[in-house]
Amino acid sequence: MSKTIFRVLTDDSLGSSLLQQKIVIRLGEPIDKNGSKAMQLASKSVGVNSVAITGDAKDRLEVVGESIDIACLINHLRKKVCRADIVVVEEVKDKKRRRRRRRRRRRRRKKKRRRKRRRKSSRSSALTRRRAPVIYRRPPTVFCEDQPALPTTSCEDA
Repeated sequence: MSKTIFRVLTDDSLGSSLLQQKIVIRLGEPIDKNGSKAMQLASKSVGVNSVAITGDAKDRLEVVGESIDIACLINHLRKKVCRADIVVVEEVKDKKRRRRRRRRRRRRRKKKRRRKRRRKSSRSSALTRRRAPVIYRRPPTVFCEDQPALPTTSCEDA
């Protein structure tokens, strides 16, 4: 199956976040002139991002875009080119979004695995390691009368 692609770049198609739809239209007669004329007309309609001729007989027009007026497009093609029938209208799933989601999931899974490993290793190391006991020694207390008395200060002396 061969594909001829005609990409239309507009301000709307470059950075929009709306859901895209893919419309497959069957054209009446598979003539090169009809196909190119249909591609030109479809590319001029509002919201179209890409236009391609597909199918084994090159009789199908594949239009991708956001908020395309399908009825208007079909009527326009019927008036200007030849017979046109809608075959499929479906939502296009963005490949970039899918990749991003997959990457996020993978990262989250890796983080969870790391956390589990750290917890397991810290628990096992605490059980296997023996720490030397810490001994706190107090300074020796002397109960002797020879020990000098602490100087006392009072308000009266000053």
